[in-house]
Amino acid sequence: MIIQTLGKKYVVLKCFSSDSQIDRFLCQEEAAGERCTVIRIKDRDWIAKTMEFLMKAVENPAFTDLQFCFSSEEYFHVVFSCGEGDTLGKKLQNEASSLEERLAIGRNLLERMMLLKMPDYFMQDCLAPETIVVLSSLEIRFLYELKDICQYDTVHFDNVCGRLYQVLAFLFQRELQKKQIPVLKDFLHKVQDSVWTDWMEIYREYTEMCERIGTMSPEELAQPKTWLFRAWDRIRQYITPAKKLLGAVLLLFAVLYLAYTVRQSMKEPVIKKSFDYIGTLELRE
Repeated sequence: MIIQTLGKKYVVLKCFSSDSQIDRFLCQEEAAGERCTVIRIKDRDWIAKTMEFLMKAVENPAFTDLQFCFSSEEYFHVVFSCGEGDTLGKKLQNEASSLEERLAIGRNLLERMMLLKMPDYFMQDCLAPETIVVLSSLEIRFLYELKDICQYDTVHFDNVCGRLYQVLAFLFQRELQKKQIPVLKDFLHKVQDSVWTDWMEIYREYTEMCERIGTMSPEELAQPKTWLFRAWDRIRQYITPAKKLLGAVLLLFAVLYLAYTVRQSMKEPVIKKSFDYIGTLELRE
């Protein structure tokens, strides 16, 4: 199958999904040989509502992932660049990624979002473990789906922060389950509460968090912070002093007991033994 526009042909390699409103294809541009995602909007009401928004997004020079739009066969097509690699979901499922590597992935994700400067709708659309692509260099690319594109005007930055929280919670689920690294947990709470208003603030705070984590020892990083562990940690703090106190009490008790027994032995009367007979000889006074 070929999708054609003026001067370009896209060979369809795979159909990601299809419904009555939208088709999503993995394609290869015939002349350049580059792979891309082509999304075909079929619903006429959707086309009428979103065409101006999409054409304006194409004009954003920073949003390089969105290559261009065109009409063909009475449908409206949107072309996105795409990177080759595993999605974040597959990578974490198939690999035991270290904390350091996952911190780098999170930083690269924020950098990518900050550099593209795309509208809030596209940010929400691409923030999911199955749409974030991690290259071998740990750089980030996105798979765009244009889900609910007709509702683009209802998406705001707090919705984007909600999606970002879900992605980062997935990225650091091991640490969150064991309640490790409180500074990481605090950062995620701020993301969830949408305390920031732009990507620069989030990126700056994330970088500071990574620096603080970098100063922590391996023992601190591995130490769980569950309520049971915290309770045991508090109890353990008192074990050594309690042992010393118990030893002192036992020693004092032993000394007092020894003194008591000596004193009692001195009070006991000496019983004088007398003999009335020696053999068959009776002793008389």
